[in-house]
Amino acid sequence: MSRAGHRCEGAVFLVWGRCKEAATEADHVYPHARSGPTVPSNGQALCRGHNKNKGAMRPPWWYLLSLEHRRRSYFPAGADVRVFATMSDSEIQARAAALEKKFPR
Repeated sequence: MSRAGHRCEGAVFLVWGRCKEAATEADHVYPHARSGPTVPSNGQALCRGHNKNKGAMRPPWWYLLSLEHRRRSYFPAGADVRVFATMSDSEIQARAAALEKKFPR
């Protein structure tokens, strides 16, 4: 939520504009119900309306392109704006370490 400035990241006005509503819900860009990972690179901040309309839809290529385009205007300079449907090696290792800590063998 904070990296989005607590504002919805949903698209308006031909996908390049940004919703003016407050972000009230965290969402998986690639839906968790469709094996999307729970990692920051697959997250987005949405208002209730955008989240409800999106549902468990897999995003088309143009949605990802427009989201990454919008993020360049409000993410901190140098921050990675890309959306990934997979976990990085460091995220996989961090998840394994957290699971091992929670459920030791």
